[in-house]
Amino acid sequence: MSFNRVLLLMGKDLRACPRSPVILWLLVMPLVITFFLQVVFATLFESEPVLGINSPSRSVILSNLSSLEGLEVISAEETELLEMLDNGDVDAGLFLSDSFEDSVRSDGRPVLRYFSSAKGSPANSAVLLLLVMDELRTLENRQNLFSVAVIAPDRGDELPLSERMVPSMILVVMIVSGIFTPAFMLVEETEKGTLLAVLATPVALGEVLLSKALVGFCLAMPITLFTLVLNGVTGFDLTALLVCFAVGTAVCNCIGLIYGTLARNSKSLYTMVKSLNIILAAPVMFYLFPGWPCWVAKLFPTYWFMDPVYRVTMHNATLPDVLGDLSVAVVTAILLALAAASLGRRMQNRLAGM
Repeated sequence: MSFNRVLLLMGKDLRACPRSPVILWLLVMPLVITFFLQVVFATLFESEPVLGINSPSRSVILSNLSSLEGLEVISAEETELLEMLDNGDVDAGLFLSDSFEDSVRSDGRPVLRYFSSAKGSPANSAVLLLLVMDELRTLENRQNLFSVAVIAPDRGDELPLSERMVPSMILVVMIVSGIFTPAFMLVEETEKGTLLAVLATPVALGEVLLSKALVGFCLAMPITLFTLVLNGVTGFDLTALLVCFAVGTAVCNCIGLIYGTLARNSKSLYTMVKSLNIILAAPVMFYLFPGWPCWVAKLFPTYWFMDPVYRVTMHNATLPDVLGDLSVAVVTAILLALAAASLGRRMQNRLAGM
């Protein structure tokens, strides 16, 4: 095997990438996924009711509500709070005059100015109103028939869905870009007949497959890292994460070579990607729904690099902590590479017989 020829083939493929709409889509994919996570689904991840209060600084209601867990209280001036209500920055707004609480204590009946935001959560607004009414009963020393509290479920070490979603989507980006890039380039050259022409030269099939895998690696690694940076995931062991990404990308590249050697044309490749990539990305669902049995996820080959990535980004694991799983992933990559080489020889014989 000549590495000079491998580098020449890589250079040719990298120069052709900007002209390929499929490769350009893979490069844009992190921006699209980030947009959906941070803009389209942003309200999906709001878990706490948000109440804006305009009141005197000595307000008992403001102090009591601010001390409750499970909701967010924002103190603001009247004009600022009205603007927040219009923008949907708060679920509801409570306006208390300087004499409101004194009037309640003296059995007065002051008007309660409580406004729901049209852009906020109706359910959250209703909960907040119950909390405010509960505080008013306490303020006028009535015997409460019931009390209202916002109780957040105790999930132990389970992270919120918003935090689990980001690494899951990053792993999907790694799988899609790592698998599809080498597979698409291999099938494209097969359809155009350039692959058969290249193999008629001193270039060996192994050199072609290695060049496609390296191009896929060089594209998938920065795409995955870029997705990570765009979504603001920080505080992890960078060395451990880079090793996890490198091993995971290598596994995906080998799977991509298998796809490329099995597919006879673009149509069969797309069918293969749509059907099999769902299975390969299945371990992601076990992070979104931690209650599912973890042992099932271990049956998928992609689990052995997905789990280290998740543990490094979400639980601050270091490289020694994930070496065991990564070792399994490395062995998997080697076995997949051998399978791709064997299938590549079959593909070469098929092309020679045309």
